Amino acid sequence: MVMRTQLENFLAWCETEQGCKLATLQRYQAKMLFFLDWAKAQRITTFKKLRKAHLNRYLKFLAKQCRGIALAHATQNTYVSPLRQFIAYAHAQGLTKLVAPDVPRQPQKSHRGVILTAQELTAFCTPLQAQSLAAARDQVLIEVLVATDLRASEVRALNWQDVDLDGTTPCIVLPNRENYTPISHQAYYWLKRYHTLRADAGAAVFVSFDRAHLYHRLSVRGIERILEGRAKEVGLAKRITPTLLRTTFLAM
Repeated sequence: MVMRTQLENFLAWCETEQGCKLATLQRYQAKMLFFLDWAKAQRITTFKKLRKAHLNRYLKFLAKQCRGIALAHATQNTYVSPLRQFIAYAHAQGLTKLVAPDVPRQPQKSHRGVILTAQELTAFCTPLQAQSLAAARDQVLIEVLVATDLRASEVRALNWQDVDLDGTTPCIVLPNRENYTPISHQAYYWLKRYHTLRADAGAAVFVSFDRAHLYHRLSVRGIERILEGRAKEVGLAKRITPTLLRTTFLAM
């Protein structure tokens, strides 16, 4: 199977299965075309010919002479991430025996040990305006991320059937976790309010809204943008990410 012929199917898979938005899909397409052009120059056009050694050679190319300059690790990862997704897609379709971990990400500067202070958390969680449906969604998202150890991918995948708002202890029950995840009183309040504002019958808890008023499951990048927007609104200098909020929760 020629790799280039699977590019459109891969992008469609990213949109439907991974919840990627248009900007992400455009970036993935550009990075994958760059890889496919490199592979073609190496006479590697099919999945059958692609080996782990070729992937390692591509990583070295990115590190040493991509576009004639040495790319920073973070920039290299913008090329690596789409390729990992492409390999994961091909593996799921039975096109290759390679797996995503065969394309390792470059190590980046560690932010381990950096957490939010109590004052920063308070400022970050204070709703500035929560009258609209989108604002209520943002507040629920923030409350859940701040008060649980859920990862962004788990929060993105939440369905209403996973949220128990009527029991003695409000909680989130995920099939991949043995124990339930309790939620705070604030998260409970905003979840109830958000659920009331949602007039649709969609299964996903966290959705994005397009101009046609159609709801789509929120992507991980969408979650990150909401956190970045709130941090900017309240004037926090730190870069707020789902990982930072989870690390802060676990350190409390």
